[in-house]
Amino acid sequence: MISDILKYEAFTDIEFNPLKSINCQAYSAALYVSLFKRGIISNALSNHISFKKLMGVYENEIKETGSEQLLLPGFNQIFE
Repeated sequence: MISDILKYEAFTDIEFNPLKSINCQAYSAALYVSLFKRGIISNALSNHISFKKLMGVYENEIKETGSEQLLLPGFNQIFE
């Protein structure tokens, strides 16, 4: 349940491998909690443009690596 995840402030995903995937459940959980606690979750989920603006992701920041990947601030740079 959503209320259960809001009890936590830190998450880990020991199976995440940035060389095989850009998806990380721990990052997603932490992002949801952060947006919720800031009171901007409704705005973030209203549409993809609002979400991208909140995340600082713009069209010119999409990287081509055979398939498109979103560059999330401070996240993808760690693994390059």
